[in-house]
Amino acid sequence: TVEPSGCTSTGGPHMVGKVTPDHILSASRLPAVMGLSRFKTANDELEASIHSLQGYGRPELPDMEPAYWGNLLEPVVLKEACFRTGIDNLELNHPHPYFHLTWPLCCSLDGDCEGRGKVIEHNPDQGIFVDDGQSILLDGPGVLEAKVTSVRPEATLDLARGPVQLQGQLAITCYNWGMVAVLYGGNRLRCFFFRRHEPTIDLIKAAAYDFDRRVKLWQETGELDLYPPAEVPEPKPRGRKKKV
Repeated sequence: TVEPSGCTSTGGPHMVGKVTPDHILSASRLPAVMGLSRFKTANDELEASIHSLQGYGRPELPDMEPAYWGNLLEPVVLKEACFRTGIDNLELNHPHPYFHLTWPLCCSLDGDCEGRGKVIEHNPDQGIFVDDGQSILLDGPGVLEAKVTSVRPEATLDLARGPVQLQGQLAITCYNWGMVAVLYGGNRLRCFFFRRHEPTIDLIKAAAYDFDRRVKLWQETGELDLYPPAEVPEPKPRGRKKKV
């Protein structure tokens, strides 16, 4: 088992499904809070945290089927991704949330492993993508995140589909690299490797403290400081343009 470094603390009993508390910003909620999600807004997440503090349970999704299959397939996706990339010490047992020691930010981990100095080469034909398009040294432990989606395969991973969440996980664990393994349409696996990116982590830190401020303001005064409306860009069309 690869234990995260002294940058984190763990806590809480084993829970099924989401293990992070709802009243604290978690890495998986960062895309919405940072205006990157097409499905949730920052105010949706703020409302969810306030509802948690009011004692309401987490609302059920209108369609639970995708989430069910996502949870079921996570270990399968990570095992196959590690097999294809030559990672042989995957650890999937992470029943507790991890908390940043100073920031109001937490996360759960689908998996992690020790890099052992392995070098991963960018190879799109094999479904392996490195952030700089060249190669990455797996120096020390890394975070492994699984995603299952119905969208078509991407050459550049949507920021809301793992990269920002991964950077939040790297900030909490103090790891230097991570992989997001994405199963597209149930039949196409792609492995995206990322280095720790300090400018993104700085933005995550600011977002976490701002979110925490808004939650605490409501707790202390009852005042609701909503986020301003934000326009989320529509996804860019994929494929070749037709000639006129």
